[in-house]
Amino acid sequence: MNKILTCPRCEEHGDGIPNARLLFARIVSVEMQVKVIKLTGCITFISEWERSTVLGFLILFACDISPRAIEMVKSNSLYNEEIINAFVYDLTKDDICIESESVDLVSLIFVLSAILPNYFETILKKLFKVLRPGGLLLFRDYGVYDMAMIRFGPGSKLAEKLYVRQDGTGAYYFTVEELHTLFTSVGFEVICNEYVSRQTVNLKEGINAQRVFVQAKCRKPHKMMTQPS
Repeated sequence: MNKILTCPRCEEHGDGIPNARLLFARIVSVEMQVKVIKLTGCITFISEWERSTVLGFLILFACDISPRAIEMVKSNSLYNEEIINAFVYDLTKDDICIESESVDLVSLIFVLSAILPNYFETILKKLFKVLRPGGLLLFRDYGVYDMAMIRFGPGSKLAEKLYVRQDGTGAYYFTVEELHTLFTSVGFEVICNEYVSRQTVNLKEGINAQRVFVQAKCRKPHKMMTQPS
């Protein structure tokens, strides 16, 4: 069975999510023979995958810091413990309870932007550790100069590109340059790393706003072959 570790936020409503899901599906079904997937916080995402025939050869690990989110996943009538292992997990503190080099694909979608920047490298190291050599990391999150970033008031800025929302949650906005540095610093090969722009138009509300996301695909290098003596 293939294993995937994926981390999209379960209640994210940004218009970048559908495209991220399409990218995820295309890579799983076409680009690689995926066996193990790790999901972090993805209620709707799990339901869609459960309906897919692709799940016939996948094992999914679904984790989220919120116990409520995990309970929502498990209460879904489509939840199948033989396919999906959903559990509460804090990326910033806990060790991942998954065997090293056992996961084929990790999805980190709209996750890091909600976490303080000083944890970014630690989290990526954990994910790098569980990936098999040749395994992929799929990343999508908010980019600099996104509409939401520009709309923050002066009192909402905590640090460079780091803001706090009215509900107290954080929001970080990435550049492709810093992401490339982050990924390569922990050992990933960067396959693609780019901005994705979307125009949000609502004529009734008079809204015409530019959404900016960053999207990347990275690979854990294959181990070097030992040269015969």
